[in-house]
Amino acid sequence: MGRLRISAPTILASQKFAGFLRQYREENPGVAIEIDLSDDLRDAIDEQYDLIVRIAGLSALIKGADLLFPTAGIICAGPDDRREISTPEDLAQMCWIKTPTMGQTLTLSEANGRGNITVTPRYNMVVNSGQLVRALVDQGVGFAIFPDFVIADALAEGQIFNVFPEWSAGERGVFAIHSARNAKLSIATGFVEGWKAYIAQTCS
Repeated sequence: MGRLRISAPTILASQKFAGFLRQYREENPGVAIEIDLSDDLRDAIDEQYDLIVRIAGLSALIKGADLLFPTAGIICAGPDDRREISTPEDLAQMCWIKTPTMGQTLTLSEANGRGNITVTPRYNMVVNSGQLVRALVDQGVGFAIFPDFVIADALAEGQIFNVFPEWSAGERGVFAIHSARNAKLSIATGFVEGWKAYIAQTCS
């Protein structure tokens, strides 16, 4: 028995995360889970969550953070926009749909490690919901960057397209931050370890 309060980024509103939560609930029926989707790290700390999940650069120094797993940023678009893109430079003339934590420029890395390219899209739309980002891409409003583990199923089913399989928007990490007051909370630790195992099993 117990309770676990979690703050996680809005992009995690996905079938992949829901699949893990279902498994965790079945294995831990006595744990009451409260999840708040937010991209604001400071507010999450102020609210004293037991566990805070955030996506950041692999080199990011986040106090009290454990790396859950690495992830690559996939450049995605709907069917209509996909036909308008042939080179990374084409992104400069398109609308970049992004969350508030993203900057103004987009750095793409070639998969074989031969080089990088920086693009500054002329247009952008900033929304604070990963679900809305996905819906806007589906509607043909523009392109977006999704973590590979979030979008893998949709790519496989042809719902959305990776416009540059040979490029990524950089390697990032999904980090779990244990709150100072509950740094040794066994429920939070079990949740993190279970999620790691689930990702290793389902993304292998």
